[in-house]
Amino acid sequence: MSTFWPPENLRNASLDMTDPRPDVVGWDAAMVALREYVDGLPTHYDNSWHLFCGPVGVGKSHLAACIFNAVKATRCGWVERWIIASQMVEMLSPGDRRSVWRRRLVEANPLVIDDIGGEYRTEWGEAEIEYVISRRYDKQRMTILTSNLSPEKLGERYGERVIDRIREVATILTLVGPSYRGSGG
Repeated sequence: MSTFWPPENLRNASLDMTDPRPDVVGWDAAMVALREYVDGLPTHYDNSWHLFCGPVGVGKSHLAACIFNAVKATRCGWVERWIIASQMVEMLSPGDRRSVWRRRLVEANPLVIDDIGGEYRTEWGEAEIEYVISRRYDKQRMTILTSNLSPEKLGERYGERVIDRIREVATILTLVGPSYRGSGG
């Protein structure tokens, strides 16, 4: 459970190697925003957040990996972490290592939380996600989120405080279209 890297198929993702997706509404705007962001690394303020929303297979995790890999390539001395929300909740279950994992997730810069809202729904798990997001907001840590849920649904799930903070600091990019995986990739 200590892997904090993107899935193998996304470890080399970059904006330069990303194919156009004319069938995905919002793709071109996302590419423009991310290109501007990546071109400014490492000079911009590191409290930048990104939230990619949309149905499965539209490229949310791919775009998150493009940012993650670009930050990693700058070698600014940051400690990058990538985690799937369901794994995060499992790691933060009560036990001897809970405080260690919490600290690593709060201090990472950047942290990608992939598929937030896709974890098994429990009050305790949602409270842990709220804790990590709120602490990262307080500490001004770069955070990249992907979700199949809209910002409104995320607010319903994790509370108004969480989504209000995300709206304040995040570039929210919504992608709508068919699954890339469903088309045979």
